[in-house]
Amino acid sequence: METKRRQVVISLHGIRTRGEWQKKITPYLDGVKHYPLDYGMFGVFYLALSFMRNRKIKWFRDEYNRIVQENHGTIPSIIAHSFGTYILASAMNIFTDIKFDKIVLMGSIVDKEYDFDKKYENNQYTKLLNIICPRDFWVKVAHLLLRLGNSGVCDFVNAEKETQVVYEHMGHSDMLNTDVFLTKIIPFIHQISKF
Repeated sequence: METKRRQVVISLHGIRTRGEWQKKITPYLDGVKHYPLDYGMFGVFYLALSFMRNRKIKWFRDEYNRIVQENHGTIPSIIAHSFGTYILASAMNIFTDIKFDKIVLMGSIVDKEYDFDKKYENNQYTKLLNIICPRDFWVKVAHLLLRLGNSGVCDFVNAEKETQVVYEHMGHSDMLNTDVFLTKIIPFIHQISKF
């Protein structure tokens, strides 16, 4: 008789932080093995440099491989905020063998044209939750000044399988609170999926 594998969740923070929110959610991820990845402080100046962003994408690929190997091939879910969303989406484009069970995006700076439908068809994820805050100032700044995506303030064009939640009065980091984790993210992570 096959034993059910323990669920694995990766979390990935944004710039100008070490992801304190990641450590706070661990106790709420009951029955889940949590990997709060920390790539160190990453300033706005580095965000503007593509070669610096590419270093973090490669770092993430190595961390992903380590986590999957440690967990005997279990496909992890991921919760990503801000620059973490960019790292995640870029890695899925470059390394097409990267797969996730569920994906949660918060304050996303992924392009709204990103083809999540194709990623779904390629079996790179099973479910997507994009938490949208239309008044997110920092997503708008990243889009206007750095030409990064703005899917944290608007809908993806190519993501029919996504579940979308809109918080009209939240800012960029406001969603990193216990209420959002308990009422939206954790129930989403615990949904049954094909992996």
